[in-house]
Amino acid sequence: MSWTEQVRQSAKRLRGASALTSSPRKFEVDLFSLLLLQCYFLDYGRPIVNAIVPASRGWLGAADWMHIGAPIVLSVVFLKLFERAAARGAPAWQPLTTLLLCVMCVGQGIHIAADSIVGRMQMRHAGPINVSPSENPVVQALGEPFIEIFDLAYLYDEYIGHWIWYIPLLVIVLLYVLSSREPSSCRSVSMIRTKLLATAVSGLLGVFWFYAGIEGGVWPATVGLAASLVWVVFANRLRGMRLDINGRCFVASLLLATLMIATWAVVFDGNMPGVWEVWLRSLPPMDPA
Repeated sequence: MSWTEQVRQSAKRLRGASALTSSPRKFEVDLFSLLLLQCYFLDYGRPIVNAIVPASRGWLGAADWMHIGAPIVLSVVFLKLFERAAARGAPAWQPLTTLLLCVMCVGQGIHIAADSIVGRMQMRHAGPINVSPSENPVVQALGEPFIEIFDLAYLYDEYIGHWIWYIPLLVIVLLYVLSSREPSSCRSVSMIRTKLLATAVSGLLGVFWFYAGIEGGVWPATVGLAASLVWVVFANRLRGMRLDINGRCFVASLLLATLMIATWAVVFDGNMPGVWEVWLRSLPPMDPA
């Protein structure tokens, strides 16, 4: 490509960016719908599928395949969100976003492997499944070498995998919100139905952020991101900018999640048990096989 053609293409992108930033942006219904599918089916629904359709010996179960598909769908959603934001003239953040998505997939890969090992042990043997392997009487009966192995898998499952998974994801959300600015002079032409749909999506996403933060043990990061987004909103107003409907959707969902996390902390006196742990406590105890 010659230097002249490069200059022409750059000028064309700049003209397109200036035109797009002067008009309100549409709600990305298709991508948010795919995001909700990933959240509620591939992620939230995975333990349910695992209980209904247990994995066969020596092979992946349906829940494991769902686990593998989750980071792929999540990566596609955010790559398309940033691609469309860049087409509107927003910062692309492409190298950083790609790097963060790779780190997120590494975290999910660690979690997938460790969770499959721990989950298979819990499903194959009786005993309490809401405690660490070292506190499980079935594992204790196997001896110290097995306790060490399962404790290591539990560490990778519940702590290392979760944090390497969720921290990049939350940073990606922050970057996307930063790229969702538009002038305050833009007047939204969204239909009432679109606004109601965005509100419903915010509510569903908020419930999932709450579940992911509590169940994954990363709720401090969720609350920290919500606080950062509040600062972004006020900083934009000082500059005569505002978030578009997509950015506002993410902000509202994380504020709802923070409110739910605070309520959870009050209900359980700050102990912050996992969602599934609370449900398992209500079940009758299982006798070791």
